[in-house]
Amino acid sequence: MNRRAFGACASSGLLLYFFCFANSFVLSTRPRELDRANYLGVPSFSPPPERAEFQAIQPQSAASFIERRRIFPPPTSISEEGDFPENPVGPSVQRAGADDETRSPPEEEQLQAPPRGRLERLRRFVGNMGRRARSRLRRIWTGIKRGAAKVKMGARRAARAVYRKLPRIRRQSKQQPSYRERLLSGEGEEGEASTSASSSEEEFLPALTPEEYSAKYGSGVGKAEERAAAAEPEAVSEVVPNDCLEFLMGVNRYVLNASRRVPELCALWSRFSGTCNISKLRDTDILAGNLAEVLVGAKKLSRRDTSFSAVKLRLALALARAEDRVARAGRETDKACWLARVQQVMKRMTREERELFETILESPMSVARDPLSALAQMGHLMNLVEKDGDSCVEKAKAEVLERERLQDVLMAQRDKLEATLRTRKLTPGEEQEAEELMRDLLLLRNREFCSNEIISIVAQHAKNIKAFIIDFKASENGRRWWKIQIPMKISSIMPIARGSKSVPSHIAKGCRAYEKSKLPRRITEVATFLEWFWEVALQRGDDYQQ
Repeated sequence: MNRRAFGACASSGLLLYFFCFANSFVLSTRPRELDRANYLGVPSFSPPPERAEFQAIQPQSAASFIERRRIFPPPTSISEEGDFPENPVGPSVQRAGADDETRSPPEEEQLQAPPRGRLERLRRFVGNMGRRARSRLRRIWTGIKRGAAKVKMGARRAARAVYRKLPRIRRQSKQQPSYRERLLSGEGEEGEASTSASSSEEEFLPALTPEEYSAKYGSGVGKAEERAAAAEPEAVSEVVPNDCLEFLMGVNRYVLNASRRVPELCALWSRFSGTCNISKLRDTDILAGNLAEVLVGAKKLSRRDTSFSAVKLRLALALARAEDRVARAGRETDKACWLARVQQVMKRMTREERELFETILESPMSVARDPLSALAQMGHLMNLVEKDGDSCVEKAKAEVLERERLQDVLMAQRDKLEATLRTRKLTPGEEQEAEELMRDLLLLRNREFCSNEIISIVAQHAKNIKAFIIDFKASENGRRWWKIQIPMKISSIMPIARGSKSVPSHIAKGCRAYEKSKLPRRITEVATFLEWFWEVALQRGDDYQQ
């Protein structure tokens, strides 16, 4: 009986000891596993709802070892009697709302930190989306600002270009006097006194009597009137010529409408259907319409109107009439001087003459043995050249005379502008425009020297060709001697280069001076009022003999 009771007590004691040891072991090892999981950064997807302290410490994976030991004490805190503390986690961990005054701010942040679960991942995802959206909006806004900066820079450049074209307001000073002061400075002591007084302070001068005016400005104005009277005819006929239909056959409807407003200048309107001299791809319809309005306004002017606008309108009308005469003379020269251009010569050859000419070009040595017989086969072409040779020389001289008259008109209009600058008080814009017009008129006058040089060369070339044909027809008795001289004879009918002695010296010097001057390369470099003359005026170049 005693043995049975002793065995039951021993077994119950062993079971009680085992139970206490197992319980304390489980309680002491569970926080370590949780701490190890937090240290490794493994999130807990389902924390126990009744353990608020686990949720409080879970986001803080980098908590110090001392804090973890304070929150999860070792199992040595178990009493010998096997009693367990009321709070198995530790005395330092308190429930929410208990002893808030003694709690530190880091501990409060740890207790209030949200769990790292699915909701936290969703928050991270939404936060990343927000950051990406903000960076994308920032890049878009940066691109918008760059584009606005480029647009602003382009607007500044355009405004700067427009500002450069505006008339410059020049201040009157002793170092840089105005154009009127420069002109009056050469008139004598009175001019110097007036310029010094006008530069120092503004004053009102009394009106000059006709005698004083003629004594002071008589030289310049008289010269301008004399040149204008010599250049322009006394009575300009406005009767429509009979050959206008021939000039206006190739023009478009816009130029045709402009020609109906000023029909007597049909040769001038025909120039608006070709290629421009400076800007090769420019449409001349707008230029024709603007010029027609200017010419109509110039015809309506009264003789008493001496304003700067009236001077410009009369200038345009005078240049238009002079250029119309030049264009008409140039058309006559083109018809008569076909023998100086290779393409026109080929058009007037017969089929046999063209075949012989092509054979000579392919193998010149084939006719070297008997060149006279080859030339004799071109008798038809020689007769045409001999017939039109004198006509070409006459028409070329007539064109040179018309161009010289155009030069006189250009210089007369320049003198009128100079007299207007002397006698009238213009605004800074009008003064600058007048200076530009005077500069362009001088350049246009010198440009006519180069055209006269080409026409003089064409006339001399026609003379040489006719002399060659006459000499060939007269060589029936001396064919052998003429055959020996054939190289020199053929060289005499070759095209003449520029700078030849056949050109008058004053024409050659004027053309060289024009080529050495500062020539306009773009239409924006010339005066706006004379754009039509720069573009459509008949100009002879080196390609005329092709």
